[in-house]
Amino acid sequence: MKHTYRATFNKKPEEIILDIQSLKNGTYQVQGELSDKYWANLCQELELENKGGGEATFTIDVSQPIVRITGEIKTTFERQCVRTLEMFMDSHTHKVDEHMTWKEEMAQEEVLYQEDVALDFGDFIYQQIMLGYDLHPVKDRSHRGGVILSDGYDEMKEDNPFAVLQKLKKS
Repeated sequence: MKHTYRATFNKKPEEIILDIQSLKNGTYQVQGELSDKYWANLCQELELENKGGGEATFTIDVSQPIVRITGEIKTTFERQCVRTLEMFMDSHTHKVDEHMTWKEEMAQEEVLYQEDVALDFGDFIYQQIMLGYDLHPVKDRSHRGGVILSDGYDEMKEDNPFAVLQKLKKS
């Protein structure tokens, strides 16, 4: 009978550093809220107010020499809408599905080569947030920016020189 190794880390996600080469085959869990200090540094890096917060949940499946990391990072930043210039709390879920290896010959298009065998989750989380960071935040994505699609006839007014022709056409 083959034993599958399972472990759950009870530290802040950004504090975890794993040596991927020495991990036993199995499943590892990383989950928790990002620390206030990490969040403050992240907000400062992004030139945002230190408001909001984040949490990360990862499952690490190890089948040496391949390591697969799946999960998500949930973030909420205070942002300024590019359309209305209003401040709002922008929540985003960053989905993660990464394959990596410490053996260069095993690296492929979908399997990243991790040169340093130490996987720093603080850096990993930062990179994932930056990859999904919206440079043009919009408060209400369902809002079409004030654009009204119509044929134009319903918007003709008396001060419009063609409004007279429209009236003649209707008579």
